[in-house]
Amino acid sequence: MAIPGKVYARYLPPTYSTQAKTREEMSYLIRKQMLLSWKDGPKDAGNSLSWKSQLITQFHVFIVYFSTYLCYQYLPVYIILNKYHLSKMQFTGIITGFCIGITFLFYIYLLYLKPLFKRLFFGSKRRSTGSGAGSSNNGSSGIASSNGNTKESRDKE
Repeated sequence: MAIPGKVYARYLPPTYSTQAKTREEMSYLIRKQMLLSWKDGPKDAGNSLSWKSQLITQFHVFIVYFSTYLCYQYLPVYIILNKYHLSKMQFTGIITGFCIGITFLFYIYLLYLKPLFKRLFFGSKRRSTGSGAGSSNNGSSGIASSNGNTKESRDKE
């Protein structure tokens, strides 16, 4: 097990495919962004934790392992195994198949059914008829003000 230390996470600004023409240029650009972001990183990144923080972390790891042990020790897993005459491998296969099936159903829902329900019940409401996102027919930007009116609607008033 690794010794816990201080870890920081940061997100780079988005990189778009239009910023590079080839795969090598894109790889170079992303690598350069990563290296430049490390330059401004916190000074204590990667340092070890205090003894108190290490003990708390190890205690949490122990709680996770111990609770898993208790679940297998006292849940009715063996009752199910004996009632249906299943081996531990068969039971593990059934649980694994069930988890894969649930994951597949979530995938289908998020990819196909949710957009379908959104189109059926809420419709696709377009805010502008211009050629690009946020553009309008007269060339104004359509920027919303603090009271919710767009620049275009304020101009008409």
